[in-house]
Amino acid sequence: MKLWGVFKPLLGLAALLAIAAADGSPARLGVLIGIVEADGKGEVTSFTPSPEIPNVPGTIYGWDLAIEDKSPMVKLMLTREITMPAPTDWGPPEATVEISPDRRIWRKTSEVTFEHGRFFEAMEISPGDPSGLVMVRFAVNGKNTPPFAIRFMPQGGAKQK
Repeated sequence: MKLWGVFKPLLGLAALLAIAAADGSPARLGVLIGIVEADGKGEVTSFTPSPEIPNVPGTIYGWDLAIEDKSPMVKLMLTREITMPAPTDWGPPEATVEISPDRRIWRKTSEVTFEHGRFFEAMEISPGDPSGLVMVRFAVNGKNTPPFAIRFMPQGGAKQK
């Protein structure tokens, strides 16, 4: 599994969750997770929300996050946490990334910029990433969201636990 990049958001959002804004006032976070398509230059061409991601090396999936603040630029601390069904290779170490000792959990906390209330980021499936239930969680300025369940579907589409 490797971080693929940060991109401009492409579409509207579904799930809205209560969070605390940078100034402590109530805000909401919208989250969509799905499959990303990109052209040969690495530019995102489409984003299809889906709870099922093909577990095929090179498949790109990501999250489109939205906050109620539509200012041109809002900087917030964002934690992204992915819990895999089994250990995986998360790639080379990064200063802002924590990997659990059992290699199942990837956590990154960094300041990110929401442009006009939106932030989009993508990851790429690598050879050996396990199929099954994957939990994704976000925290904005330390306020956690409930986890989102997605499923990495093995080639052929048979469901695994």
